[in-house]
Amino acid sequence: MSKTYPANPGKTTPCKIDDEVSAAIGRIIRSFAELDNCLTLYLSLLINLEESPTTILLGRMNITGKIQKAGYLASLSKGTIKTTHKQLFDARFRAFLKCRNVLAHGSLLGKTDEGNFAFLINETIETDSENARFVVVAYSKETILQTADNMEIYMEDLIKELALQPLLDTRAQLPLLAHPKGRFLQRKQKKPEPQPQS
Repeated sequence: MSKTYPANPGKTTPCKIDDEVSAAIGRIIRSFAELDNCLTLYLSLLINLEESPTTILLGRMNITGKIQKAGYLASLSKGTIKTTHKQLFDARFRAFLKCRNVLAHGSLLGKTDEGNFAFLINETIETDSENARFVVVAYSKETILQTADNMEIYMEDLIKELALQPLLDTRAQLPLLAHPKGRFLQRKQKKPEPQPQS
């Protein structure tokens, strides 16, 4: 996925994202949700801890933070994990992450003169005394569809390379427990209605 920078000013025309592109965006976002989950498992392997304490230690750390921590730990490890880590989280991966962030958080402006979907992101390139210039990132329909396919393939490779499948299989067999709020609401609903006084 190569970047291009427009040499001349342009404009956007309003548009709607079609169902095929919407589905591809959903697939990209789902892939990154699975990646976030897999990074927690990867970190638990690197620090030799169960998933629960690892999750507590990580808190709400984002994907970039988890990759950074995993990189530090991989560099301290013996064997091929350092090389594997560098290969998995390379420039190609960073392009996928940028695309995901633009699609998930950018504001759709419309289509560019070239027919690409243009998203305004919360990033500036320069400011003057009156205004800030915000970055607009544009992706073609083909790029979005290809990124969705590539992210799904990437996730299969990541799970295989980091040997995460046994941990994912174990987790899939765990029972779903009742939530305390659900039990409270259930008890509350079972209380008998007070009888009217006559």
